[in-house]
Amino acid sequence: MLGRYTTGDGAAHQYVEAHDRVFGCRMVGTFNVDLPADFDLREYTPVINVRNRQWYWLVRLTDPDGLIRHGWATRWKGSDQSPYRMEILTKAPLPDSFKGGLRVKVCRKWSTGKAREWADGQYWFQSWPWTPQQKAPCNMLWKALDCVEWGGRSVLDIGCNAGYYAFQAAKMGARCFGFDPSAETIEQARVINEHIECQDVQFDTADPGHDADIIFYLSVHHQLDSDYSRLAETLDGLRKRTHKHLFVELIIPPSYGEYPVNGTHTEADLDAIVSGTPILRYPSPIRGTRKLWRIDM
Repeated sequence: MLGRYTTGDGAAHQYVEAHDRVFGCRMVGTFNVDLPADFDLREYTPVINVRNRQWYWLVRLTDPDGLIRHGWATRWKGSDQSPYRMEILTKAPLPDSFKGGLRVKVCRKWSTGKAREWADGQYWFQSWPWTPQQKAPCNMLWKALDCVEWGGRSVLDIGCNAGYYAFQAAKMGARCFGFDPSAETIEQARVINEHIECQDVQFDTADPGHDADIIFYLSVHHQLDSDYSRLAETLDGLRKRTHKHLFVELIIPPSYGEYPVNGTHTEADLDAIVSGTPILRYPSPIRGTRKLWRIDM
């Protein structure tokens, strides 16, 4: 539905800190949108319900040029706000282009049964409880990754696949952007974002080109450089884009399959090239032995 940006009474910023405990970071608020007079946010089931006194709905916002961002519509118990005015919180300020007119979609969270029905028959590399295929040990890897401060940090997930790690970081309060050249997996990530995980992650098929506080480069390099001859150059470039932490996961050569790793590097060679702190080493159920490092800036 079409919406129109409108200003509020100027006092909303005084209350934004009340949302910190819900989102794990300081939110930006509020971006007020007037919607058609027959719209009533209360007809939608909120994604977050805080003691039945404070409610949040995930919304997708699209500006006139097609730029997509996600935010959180909020309402307090006893609010005298007009039912067709939507107060939206975000983790980062919305571009001014959204003030020139926008489309608003209130995202509906699916049941586990509907998520499983949607996932059935599709190919899955990353694993959720509702996916029919359980391949990559995502939960184990996330436990290793979850060793830094996430709240308020920007995260870039390179080769994000369906976005598992970006979703986990977003739940901890990070502003996350994931990209993958596969349009199919990005479409999966967008559906998961709006109907299953219900987070405010942005996804695309192209590298946005910006820096980030934290970058994920997880099991990606072997698809681009099978003999690791460009590994040092690639990691140097990623270090320049990282402000806090760079996480790197590699298959230890040799390994064979759809993306063979044929380099002559030993594990000690990789340790020297990455020059980070090893935090996990495990035999992958998919292929090869993999190792995860954290590089602190």
